[in-house]
Amino acid sequence: MLTVVDFLKLYADSIEEGRPVPVEVKGEPVKVGQVRELTTIPGERFLVLEEVEPDLFLTVPMTSYLQLVNFKPYPIVFEFPSGLRLATLPVWDYLGKELIERFSLVIGHVKEDNLKKVKVWLEEVKNIDLPWYTRKFLKLNSKIWAKLSLFSILEKLEEVEEEKPMPKVIKLTQDSRERLKNPYSLALAAHARYQKGKNFYVVFDEKQTRVYLPLDMIGKRIKVSVGDVVLFEGELDSHVLVIEENLTGYGAEDINVVEL
Repeated sequence: MLTVVDFLKLYADSIEEGRPVPVEVKGEPVKVGQVRELTTIPGERFLVLEEVEPDLFLTVPMTSYLQLVNFKPYPIVFEFPSGLRLATLPVWDYLGKELIERFSLVIGHVKEDNLKKVKVWLEEVKNIDLPWYTRKFLKLNSKIWAKLSLFSILEKLEEVEEEKPMPKVIKLTQDSRERLKNPYSLALAAHARYQKGKNFYVVFDEKQTRVYLPLDMIGKRIKVSVGDVVLFEGELDSHVLVIEENLTGYGAEDINVVEL
């Protein structure tokens, strides 16, 4: 009988031996409720959960490795006429319409009432401690999605900024600036300037740091910090925070965003 270690190895081997770059296809127009499969090897699947902006969709990765997502509250499992069973993963990504339609095919559909269940479940699993094997699986899986989601979100940033309130500009105190001395003296390479955090995207620049937050955080009280240095605390009136400070020595993993 296969163990979770065996399943992790199977998945890791499939990625190592596969093709991470998707092949271009002429996929169907994207619609909320579709379950689609990327033309990668292995073929990663995802659920189109919500259209958050014109041509920008909130998506949830799905997996057939049910043994690796065995935790409570249990993931929602969908079974399709083909016999394929897919479980939702406790993460989400933004993908653009063009990328979805160019590089994925529709393999199933989920009804509206089940979409609501997925949204509720995602809220329930936001801050839970996942089993070690699920964390390992998500780490492997996220490598595939990171570049795709960053490509999609950055493609939409300028357009979204034009339609939403002006970015909130934050000037740090001298004390905070001293405490945020960069741990590295060299600027990030170009490919590392754009990074994804747990619930945000960040763009590092030598003159400023731009943090892109979920649109549904607008109007809520949040705190953004690096270690014990608070960058912003208060009610959010824009989904973009512009921190006038060079933080290129840090990474998205060093920035914490929490709702108060």
